[in-house]
Amino acid sequence: MTNKIYLEKRSERGISIAKFYELRRILDYIIEDLGCENPIIYIDELRDEAEIYVNEKCRQEIERVFSQLLKDLYEKEKIMFWRAEKLSFTKRSDKILSSLHVIRYEEIFDKIYEEILKDLRELFIRYISVSDYLNKEFLMILLSDGTWIVLEGDERSITIPKIENLIAMFHTHPKNICIPSRKDLESILEFLSEGGVVAGVISNTCVFITRLKNNYLSEDEYIFLQDYVNNYEDFLRNIIDEKCCGKLYESENLVLEIIFL
Repeated sequence: MTNKIYLEKRSERGISIAKFYELRRILDYIIEDLGCENPIIYIDELRDEAEIYVNEKCRQEIERVFSQLLKDLYEKEKIMFWRAEKLSFTKRSDKILSSLHVIRYEEIFDKIYEEILKDLRELFIRYISVSDYLNKEFLMILLSDGTWIVLEGDERSITIPKIENLIAMFHTHPKNICIPSRKDLESILEFLSEGGVVAGVISNTCVFITRLKNNYLSEDEYIFLQDYVNNYEDFLRNIIDEKCCGKLYESENLVLEIIFL
């Protein structure tokens, strides 16, 4: 059955998540392609902007390579790049200063996850109950522009659309079951390998979550998850051993866990 769009919504939190996702992609370019080491990132919640401080060498390279891109991004996403050799707040008011806080490059995915969890609990809890009643499944995906889309399909037949730059993906399971099937694990693996950050299965009592903490999915992590797909019984045994809640696996970058709603 073809998926049916059940809801399309841009929440303030979804837009904020999208900005953090775009900020991370820009930082990847600055660090990996331009070779800028240890940029300092300030988040200005009052003005809803991000400021990136780099050294003079990187500042010149950024201006040379993509000053126009920065201008376009600022106009489109309201992300500002404050280029300076050293920090200076002498011209800022106390009101502006109080809204600034530092965020590390490695913390951006964690921030995205925290905000996604809040949206799941506040926006989508009702679809879980409806899922049981109608014998339907719902797929909730967060697009890179901050839009949440909820797709409706028959139970066990809903499919993930081919859309680039998805940030998060969750789909419902009936009753109290949030343990993913083998097919679910395959979908999660594919989603994370294509740049997604958080994916999982949600029921009316719990959520199975696979998430990245500070980087995109590595080759070793791909092989690890693929092994769970190939040896699904071992995956189920691991859940039973952990008494079906808490962290099932955690490395420096990858987390598999079951949490209660």
